[in-house]
Amino acid sequence: MGSAEHRLGSAPLPTQFPTVSWRGSLDLNPLHVDDPQDRRWLAPLIWPEQTDRGDRLDSACDIVAADPPTRGDAHRPPDPPRDSSR
Repeated sequence: MGSAEHRLGSAPLPTQFPTVSWRGSLDLNPLHVDDPQDRRWLAPLIWPEQTDRGDRLDSACDIVAADPPTRGDAHRPPDPPRDSSR
């Protein structure tokens, strides 16, 4: 196996993260992390001694609750918003 430079070839690496103009969901029944019952469902998926992961889950749930995903279907994806410059 070669070095990272060899595997990447001569393509330049990006210098900044891309701007996300729209995101969608393919989940027919996404969890609603602003619902305490859905958060309680997620908590047992983390081993009890992994408190750092529990903290990350709480932080991630707070972020998602502030901008929740929309319900979506891979067979009928939602139309992106008309103003995708947001």
